Order: sequence, then C-alpha cells, then structure tokens
Amino acid sequence: MAQPSIQCVRCIQTDAFPGVTIDTEGVCSYCRTFENRWGTRSAAPDEQAFLDILERARRRRPKYDALVGISGGRDSCYLLHLAVKHFGMHVLAFTHDNGFLSDGARKNIECMVRALSLEHRYISYDPDLIRRCYQGLIKNACAELCMLCTNGPISAVNQLVLTENVPMVLMGFSARTEPTLPLEIHCGYDRRFLLDAVKPHVSPRDLACFKNSLLWMFYVTFVKRVPYVFLPEYVPWDDAQIGHLLAEKYGWHDYGHGKPHFDCLINPAVDYFIRRRLGVSKVNEKLSQMVRSNQISRQEALARLAEEDPIEEPTASIQVLCERTGVTRADLAPYFEGTTKDYHHFKSYTALFRRFSWVFRLTHKFGYTSKDPYLKYR
Repeated sequence: MAQPSIQCVRCIQTDAFPGVTIDTEGVCSYCRTFENRWGTRSAAPDEQAFLDILERARRRRPKYDALVGISGGRDSCYLLHLAVKHFGMHVLAFTHDNGFLSDGARKNIECMVRALSLEHRYISYDPDLIRRCYQGLIKNACAELCMLCTNGPISAVNQLVLTENVPMVLMGFSARTEPTLPLEIHCGYDRRFLLDAVKPHVSPRDLACFKNSLLWMFYVTFVKRVPYVFLPEYVPWDDAQIGHLLAEKYGWHDYGHGKPHFDCLINPAVDYFIRRRLGVSKVNEKLSQMVRSNQISRQEALARLAEEDPIEEPTASIQVLCERTGVTRADLAPYFEGTTKDYHHFKSYTALFRRFSWVFRLTHKFGYTSKDPYLKYR
C-alpha cells in the first residue's frame, strides 16, 4: 500500500510532487531551494539593476527597447504596463496564438494594446500542422501537451529578435514568483523530445518553421547578445494588487475567476491530466510558490487549493481539445487513466543538458537567461 503523502509545514507542497522531499524539520526541498536563493522572505527587488540593463540595451540605439509577449493574462499585461508607463520603454508586443486562445484573453490584449498605443502582432503557424502535432502527441500518449506553447513562442522570439534587431526580451515571470516545474511536467523546450513525440504524424522538415533549435538559441543569446530579462526579479510582484491595478487602469478582467492561465482553453484539461498521472497538479506548486514569495499566506493557499485544484473533470475544456485537434475521447484514454509518458519514454536532450548544466549556470551568471534551466537539469 502506498504511503500517504507528507505536506510541507511552510508551503502546501507534498512529497507526491516530483522531486520533492521533506526534511526532518518538515520543510520541503523546494522551500529550501527558494530559501537558499532568495532568503526565507522574498528578497527586496533591485529596480536599479534593471535600469542598468535597460541603459545598456538603449546604447545600441534600437528601434525597440524590448520584445514583450502578451497572452492576455495578469502577468504579461502588467509587464506591458510597467515597461511602457513605469520605465518609459518603446516595446514591440506579440501574442502567440496556439489555436486555443480564449476570447477573454483577446479582449484583454485589445484593451492593453489600445490604451498603451502599442505595436502588436499575432504570431501563429499553419493550423493543419498544429493540429497534426497535437494528434501526434496524443496518439503517442505524451504527457506534455504544452510543448507547442513553449516551442512556438520561443521560435517567434528568435525570429522577431533577428528581423527587428531587438536588444532585449522582457519576461513577466521569474523563479521568484513562478515554480521551477520538474522535467516530469515541463520539458517542452527540448526540440529532440518534441520531434520524437509527434512522429510519424509530423516530420522534422514540417517543424522547420519552429526556429528554436539550440543553434538558434545560441546565436540569439551569445552572438546577437540579446538577454532574457525576467522583470519580477527586479520589481515588486503581487497578483492581487496587479489585478486591481489592471482592472482600474485598463478595464482588464480576470476571466478565470482567480484560476491561472485562463488565456488557454485547454489548460484546465492539461492540469486535470497531470493530476490523474501524478496525484497532484501544477496548481499546488503555483500556490506554494506564492506562499514562499509572501504573496499569500499558507492558510490562503490551502483555501484556494480546495477551489482551484482540478479534481473534477473539466468537460468543456476536454471537448474543445477533442474538437480542435480531431481526436476522440477514446484517444485520450491514457490521459484519463494517468498512464501517459514523459521524457523518460522519448528521445530527448535531457542527458546532454544535465552533463552540461554548468552552461545554463553561466548564461544566468552573465545575465542572459533565468536560473530555471540550471535548477531543472543540475
């Protein structure tokens, strides 16, 4: 009989979550990692450090100060607000449309773009290709259905950085506010994994439009010297206050009623399938990270977990997934049964990335990337 899970005394994470252990003081390994990096309380943001980065970017006299992705959610909209109104930046905004972008997200995007007078572009790929990719993932019972939403945006970033000569990519998340998800849940930037998980439905030639290979990333980051800057590492970031500000200034609306990622119509299904496989969802770790960064109390997190954890089947979200990808409920049997496959079952760069994890540490040390890749593969 399986042993009952143990819950951390600081956050609400349990040892059922991949990679989590609980020490003799009852504190989980994720809390210890956060403590080692940020302190037991969230470290004071250093806005001046970001201003120094911005000044260096502007010395290159670019057309735009930064490239900013906007999904219509809370974080990306607040990122635009800070960039334009607080820092006076001239940004190029873009949205990756994965085929599941919600109407609510589009409305929020329109509000922000109009109010801030932004240049904004929608980036999408051939709908038939995307549909075949999802069919391949599902037919192969790949647990990670979000791979196209990691590969797609990064590909768009690489192309826009090169065509528009943008000196910086500004991100609305960071390891301080968002959890570093384990490889069992998120391994989606691994192109080798993606190629293996969609075959034979999609060929490598079909995915040549995704310019997110290691060589592309290396060229953009080190040759073009374009850093990824994670703004929550430099300024205060509080979900509740951010929501109020956006609603008051821009008419932004929380169409998810407090639940994350309402911009994606199939996110409830994805979270539900993760819970079926692991017994715990991403919601648990997101709320735990909010406790660690002092956005909410542990008691608040427990109350929200009871409301937001996808225990009940999200029928509408699953129906959208089936209709737009051309799969049947029977095709989703491994997802309902919790028997889907992760990176262990497909070809991937995991062993290579782990062997050279020090490279990720260096890219972070010199200010080009987040520390997340190093934490994931060390």
